[in-house]
Amino acid sequence: MNIKNFEEVVGATEFIESHGNYVLRKFASSGNYVIIDKIGDFVVLERDAAEAICSFIWGDLAPPEKLN
Repeated sequence: MNIKNFEEVVGATEFIESHGNYVLRKFASSGNYVIIDKIGDFVVLERDAAEAICSFIWGDLAPPEKLN
């Protein structure tokens, strides 16, 4: 989906942060997040799933621990 077709999403959210090609916004009413890339594609991340999704990403990024 492209944000140009759903401009009401921007109006219903507040800016949180941006990094590189991505902008993070948050719905005031639900606490759900919106991640928008530089070409306008976006995904809504439900607040209840945000912690698990971030954990999955962090687990994939973090180097495996060395066993002694």
